[in-house]
Amino acid sequence: MSEPRTFRYFLARGTGRPPRWIRLGQWLALALWLAFSYWIFAGRGGRLLENAYALYHGVFADQVALRAGVLPNWGLVTLALAALAVWLQALWRRCRIEVASGPPGWAWAGRTGPSRPERAVITPGGAWLAERGRWFMVPKGFVDSEGRDWLLAAGATRIPVLHWRALVSPLSLVLLGLVAGVYLLQIPARGYRQVRLRVYRAVESRSPELQGILREHPDFRPWARYLSSLKACDKPPCLRSQIADRIEMRSIGPYFGGDEATLYGLLVITGRTDLVLRVLEPTPRQTFDIAVRLRRPSEARRILAAHPEILKKQNGEDILLLLEEGRYSEAEEQMAGRPLDENLANVAQRAAVAYLSGNCEEARVWAFKLLSPASLVQTRLEGEAPSTGLGALQRAVREVKYRAVSALGLAVLGSLKDAVLEWSEAERLAEASGVPGALDRERILLDLVAPGPPWGTPPVPHVP
Repeated sequence: MSEPRTFRYFLARGTGRPPRWIRLGQWLALALWLAFSYWIFAGRGGRLLENAYALYHGVFADQVALRAGVLPNWGLVTLALAALAVWLQALWRRCRIEVASGPPGWAWAGRTGPSRPERAVITPGGAWLAERGRWFMVPKGFVDSEGRDWLLAAGATRIPVLHWRALVSPLSLVLLGLVAGVYLLQIPARGYRQVRLRVYRAVESRSPELQGILREHPDFRPWARYLSSLKACDKPPCLRSQIADRIEMRSIGPYFGGDEATLYGLLVITGRTDLVLRVLEPTPRQTFDIAVRLRRPSEARRILAAHPEILKKQNGEDILLLLEEGRYSEAEEQMAGRPLDENLANVAQRAAVAYLSGNCEEARVWAFKLLSPASLVQTRLEGEAPSTGLGALQRAVREVKYRAVSALGLAVLGSLKDAVLEWSEAERLAEASGVPGALDRERILLDLVAPGPPWGTPPVPHVP
């Protein structure tokens, strides 16, 4: 008579008890879940997600981050840790099960099982065993003291054909549940990506569907405004639309470090310094620049007296101010102390300073340089204007500047008739491109060199 054998789960200790690390693993999973929940709802994780969504949704970032980022990710981690905890609990229970051989058949302790299994269907993680029409699911891993597997010793006949039970087991059900859970938890994130793609396509194609999408999903309005601000514009209607979008972005986002300076530049070159003063919060340097552009030297002096530090970066506004005040000798002294930078704006200013100071020979030298503006240092954009960004606008401003400085050079050389023709073309190009403010500095210099029409300064708003 053979010796009775006892089979236990391979993880169980010799006394038939589960290992301690299973309970520790369950407590660790709970601790990780609590820590992650705090991190993503109230800690740095939530703030990181909110900052990421702020690049698209501005003031709506917290709502979108919660719906499309925080909750789906929290759900995924919760699902994974819950599955781990359940699986550890299953291991714990298996470690308390014993299968012993005996004269009437296999005796089970800790669960029910077949005493005389007849047929077996192998499935992931174990096998289905049939006894008198009743099926039992028995996991793999029950071994005796010599390491022999109980499923091999059970004596059941393996069914050779494919059986539907071969696809069903606790392991396959857990995996199926995980896949279904992941799919359901990702519904908000998938919906978010689809709407964002719809908004992008509607903006790109200028579709009338855009307004309907934004009424249904107002949290995508900042994203739509940001996309519209990327268009390459060199016509007045497009520039007006883009400026309106950028002004709205100041209230609802998204927010980028250089946006304020870009909006300031757009308003200035489009001749809307009134909006700069009413809508933006210009820096002292910007208000000083506007005052000089508007030929209000007393206001510029008041700003400069309150904020002398704005002249640390010398862009020529202080010299232009001296010219407006009629202090030509001082302007010439300051100009002489600066590096010879053959920048387009710098050469134009040097030509005017030399002419107004009576240094005719030097004025002629600089004026001749202005007649070939393409050879001077400036922002260059080769090839076609890009479909996005400020490339087209920069190219349009460059063409306007070329004509304006050529007019200044001709005026300094005494060819006023040709200067008027060049200036008229510069104004025509500026009007066609919607950038009349690009002529502000050249208009002032020309009015100082040859006072009167056609470059007289038009009425302008007051600088506070």
